[in-house]
Amino acid sequence: MEEIRNRSSVIANLLSGSATLGRHDYDYELVALHLRKILELIAFGSIIGNLEEYFQTFANAHKHWNAEKILADLEKVNPHFYPVPVDIGQRDERGVTDVRDSSREHLTRAEFVTLYNRCGAALHIPNSIKTKRVIDFIHHPGVWLQKIHGLLETHYIALPEDGNVWLVFLNDPKTNRVRAFKAGPADQEFETTD
Repeated sequence: MEEIRNRSSVIANLLSGSATLGRHDYDYELVALHLRKILELIAFGSIIGNLEEYFQTFANAHKHWNAEKILADLEKVNPHFYPVPVDIGQRDERGVTDVRDSSREHLTRAEFVTLYNRCGAALHIPNSIKTKRVIDFIHHPGVWLQKIHGLLETHYIALPEDGNVWLVFLNDPKTNRVRAFKAGPADQEFETTD
């Protein structure tokens, strides 16, 4: 998650103009590269303890470039690999903290696939020299970055290697760092309130 924060900062600096490679198209290519790396970190972060199993199960995984196939294969190793954004409420008199599904805008799985494919297209040279190259992210990269942060700001994820659900803060207000807490066993029923 720290790597995601670092790459997000690079993107923000490129988009604000405080960092540049000297050409707008080069800056956008670098934005595409960092967005795609962030997506890969999101996807593979949930199976970090199961990478060996993943690569044994999917021998050609290192050749995967299709986001839909990557996500489908990841789901076979960890059906709950995709982060679930939540909002944290107040702690009640019993010491129980209210955790709810988040209403903030966030990157959906379908958008993950769209963005992954758009970033891939931005990183390749067009087939014809005559073709004018246009990098089309559909949305401004800043919007994608906001959606990624909406997904990861506070989320939970189930990790199969330890059988637990973890609550993760991208930027813990007390430490200004990524922080994760074990919420409980993954086989336990977790309820969120609307």
